[in-house]
Amino acid sequence: MIFTIKNILAIKEANIKINGLTVIAGENDSGKSTVGKTLFALIKSLQMSKKGFFYKNRYIYITEKLMDSLKYTFKIIAKNKQEYDKTAKKINQLKKEIEDILNSKENETTKQKKYFNTIKKYKSQFAQNDIVDKIFEDFEFAMTLKFQEQFRKENLLRILKYLFANDYIKHNSTKGEIILEDKITGRIKGQVIIITLFDIKGGVRA
Repeated sequence: MIFTIKNILAIKEANIKINGLTVIAGENDSGKSTVGKTLFALIKSLQMSKKGFFYKNRYIYITEKLMDSLKYTFKIIAKNKQEYDKTAKKINQLKKEIEDILNSKENETTKQKKYFNTIKKYKSQFAQNDIVDKIFEDFEFAMTLKFQEQFRKENLLRILKYLFANDYIKHNSTKGEIILEDKITGRIKGQVIIITLFDIKGGVRA
């Protein structure tokens, strides 16, 4: 496995072969701790984006944050209380169906199929505008692999900010990269994980 760091603190570029016990040696302030902390952050964020922890956070995001956004939007655009109450009842029905799907013992592929069909069914029942359309796009996005990748990157960013006190891009650089490639064992079947970090006028984003 090859672990690459570019423009992170004192390290301009480092390529580290990780195979069994790996020892990193060097002078003080040469970047040994940076390598260790960055690898820890990447591995931790990978663990957090899998199974239990990720599914729990996705469930909360869908059934609480997105549902609340949908209900709040219709509370604003409803012409009267009667119209809102009717819409809120549908949203509660949608929430119940989604909760049942996400809590089922079925595999992820089956859940995704049922979930997307349910979202599509209910979307056609609501009055449409740009805000409502965006919320339903978020509903759909939450069950994709891209959402899981975004979740991992956000967690990596939080861990890096904590470990490096929000200052981890090499001075005089605007972009840093963390790359993990399994070219040795093939355990990830050639998958390459690349995280690119940008420093824009003092603000860091992933």
